[in-house]
Amino acid sequence: MPSAWLTKEQVEDANRGRDRRSTPTLLAMLRDPALESDLRADVARALETIDDGRTYEPLREIVLDRPLTDAVRDAAASVLGRMMCSPWPSASDVQSAWRSDDPTLRRIAVENMTREHEAFLVPLLDDPTHALHAAAVETLAGGFDHERFVRRAIGALRHPEAEVRRAAVEATLFTEPVAAIGPLVGLLDDPALEVARAALYGLAWYESREMLAGVAAFAERTSVPELRERAAEIVDDVANGFA
Repeated sequence: MPSAWLTKEQVEDANRGRDRRSTPTLLAMLRDPALESDLRADVARALETIDDGRTYEPLREIVLDRPLTDAVRDAAASVLGRMMCSPWPSASDVQSAWRSDDPTLRRIAVENMTREHEAFLVPLLDDPTHALHAAAVETLAGGFDHERFVRRAIGALRHPEAEVRRAAVEATLFTEPVAAIGPLVGLLDDPALEVARAALYGLAWYESREMLAGVAAFAERTSVPELRERAAEIVDDVANGFA
């Protein structure tokens, strides 16, 4: 790591203090493809918190810089997408990115789509074999509460790929549809631990007897200590509410 780079503790200090003086160094660190992923995440959080208007254009340039790694470009896009006053991405920016021939930029475009981009998003949702199907499903967590989107999110819970199933769990968290309880209970036994973990987290928001029965049965049969303990906690919390 270059000597000019900030340590993890210094990055956290800059975050807490909203120190605009640190933004040039933070930007340079974010752009460094050799930066450790955990430290890059800390740098991204600091830039987001500081929300220095001088970083908008440099961050946009990073997103559009095709030779950079996906990790670097994704981090810059994430920061821009969460900054309160960032002008990027606008609806037209997303459309331009989607029409590009840059695969990473097209994925970032999908991740930033809104209801305005339904014409682009729906074909991706309806094609379970598309390379960007998982990204499209996960995008539904960002305000797509109409029944036609909720139905697609529930359907994706049964996708053969773990990445899509996990994305679908995230998408159903936004609307908490009752019809998702059964499929989510089924995912508690998913062979992919990250999917099972996400499903259990999602079910904790459903205070229903169907959820309670499903999670209680899972707590009895699972051999994964982490999941068994969390399932038992959920059962206790919800059962007390029904008492």
